[in-house]
Amino acid sequence: MKFTLILVFVFIFSFAKAQPKEMIGNDDMKIYTAVEREPEFHGGLEGFHRYIYNHVHYRAKLGDDLKTRLYIEMIIEKDGTLSHIKILKGISKEFDRQVVIALKKCPKWQLGVINDRPVRVRYILPIIFEFHDEDN
Repeated sequence: MKFTLILVFVFIFSFAKAQPKEMIGNDDMKIYTAVEREPEFHGGLEGFHRYIYNHVHYRAKLGDDLKTRLYIEMIIEKDGTLSHIKILKGISKEFDRQVVIALKKCPKWQLGVINDRPVRVRYILPIIFEFHDEDN
């Protein structure tokens, strides 16, 4: 039985009234949850959708159509790379692993900015995945 993966993205960002989170005492290491200009994947949501669809390769015997949600936490660094990628609520070990691998290879994002300076930004991304049985 073969399945197709359809992605519906709902970006919910973890905003905390511009309160920075500090990982280390250094100003360069502050992680923000609210910024003046949000980081963005080149190509926007549609581009991110295409990227995930093309880079997550997963086949499963699910039996029926399935709609489920995966929660990812990550930091968009000052150079646009992704770090501290963590699955908060996953689907399966193998599927979660595929998503993390894809995100680690992800092209650089446009930067988050405060006072015309790039900053590190923490994102929580819920992504809705719909699996459909291609035989139906």
